[in-house]
Amino acid sequence: MAILLHARNLSKSFGLRPLFQSVALAVDENARVGLIGPNGSGKSTLLKILAGRQTPDDGSMTMRKGLRVGYVEQADLFADGATPLSAVVDALSGTHHDGHEQQTLAEIMLDKVGFMDFDQPATELSGGWRKRLAIACELVREPDLLLLDEPTNHLDLEGIVW
Repeated sequence: MAILLHARNLSKSFGLRPLFQSVALAVDENARVGLIGPNGSGKSTLLKILAGRQTPDDGSMTMRKGLRVGYVEQADLFADGATPLSAVVDALSGTHHDGHEQQTLAEIMLDKVGFMDFDQPATELSGGWRKRLAIACELVREPDLLLLDEPTNHLDLEGIVW
């Protein structure tokens, strides 16, 4: 299998408190990897580093050329007035797709993840449906590597199985 991402000797501290030191990992194509640890141990920070949203204090990472990384945070954040459709269309902004393609791809993705009402305000969605929406926003961009931070928070059993 091809390696998508390889991290060597990653370390991160906040002030004098080290979160983690000398972390090494490789993620192979088609692998499913779980990161387990107590609260405050740096799991979210490590995921943000792997997603390129934070930098480590030390260490290095190499990624397959052209690797598209998707990242779903613990907290779901959507624009004011967002609906499932507008959120997924917004996730496609800056891509090579024109407006019609963005709309079509968004509708297809929302259907795949089980949404029935594409125009319901995101503020009215349950925590589980907000999580599904956040995942849909990343999946529609077709990442090669998808990093999920606490992906089952707020999901019901059906959502977890999905």
